[in-house]
Amino acid sequence: MKMHYNHTKFRISAYVAEFIKMAGFSAATAKLFLALIFLQDQTEEGWPVFEGDEGPQDHFVLVAELRELGFPSKTGSSRFLRKPVAELVAIPGIFDHLEIAPNGRYLTWRFSDNFFDVMADMDVYRSGTG
Repeated sequence: MKMHYNHTKFRISAYVAEFIKMAGFSAATAKLFLALIFLQDQTEEGWPVFEGDEGPQDHFVLVAELRELGFPSKTGSSRFLRKPVAELVAIPGIFDHLEIAPNGRYLTWRFSDNFFDVMADMDVYRSGTG
């Protein structure tokens, strides 16, 4: 199964870039976090600013799709996701829902309203170079 995405680039807000830098995530957790941001960007809703009663929707990704994004491909299970998912769930304000399916074949997620607000501020992230 080969997935095709509309584009392979995505942006994050300056706040999210700083958060990732300061959080001290393991490489696997940072990779999963960025993969879910990328996949959210690929959805029809993208990163909308919510008005009224509308809110974030639940999404899912097959473990096979995560492998195509650079996660371990030689394993037949989703064990490689357990620690990164647990680390992300432990941080309040990012996800309303993040879980590996009981059968281990897919991951479901829903970013929180707060995280959508943080991603809405897309000022250009500037590094220390001039």
